[in-house]
Amino acid sequence: MIGNSILAQHLDDCECIQGDTMTLTYEFYDGEGNPLDLRRSKAYVAFCPYGQYKSPVLIKEGIVSSGSPHIVVVNLSKEDTIALKDIKYNQQPVIVVNPDEPEEREYRRAQGDVIMYPAIYSESIHAMYKRQRQI
Repeated sequence: MIGNSILAQHLDDCECIQGDTMTLTYEFYDGEGNPLDLRRSKAYVAFCPYGQYKSPVLIKEGIVSSGSPHIVVVNLSKEDTIALKDIKYNQQPVIVVNPDEPEEREYRRAQGDVIMYPAIYSESIHAMYKRQRQI
C-alpha cells in the first residue's frame, strides 16, 4: 500500500560532471520495510537548483524494473547533464499512483542533492594530450 506508510528519507548526495551520463536508482519500501509494487504507477524525478523548490529545471521519467518492481531507474543523458549548470541541485523522486485517473495521487517521500561539476572542455582532450607529449 502506498500512502502515509511510506517513510520520508534523505537520499545520499551524488556528483556528476556536465556532459557525462548518469544513472540514478531508487528503491521504494512501505513503513514496514516491504517492497512496493510500482508496476501500475508512474515515477518521475524532479531537479531544481538547491533550495528553489518552485523552479524545477528538469523532470525525468523513471523506468520501473520488471524484475524488481520496487526499483525505479532514471537515466540522465549527456544533454541532460550539460543543461544542468555547475551548481548543487535538489532531487525529489515522485511516485504517481493511479495515473490519469480521477483518484490520481502524487507521493514525495525522499530528497537528496546532486552536485554538478563543470567539464574541462577542449576540442579533444586526447588530441591535446598527444600535442603536449610531443613538446
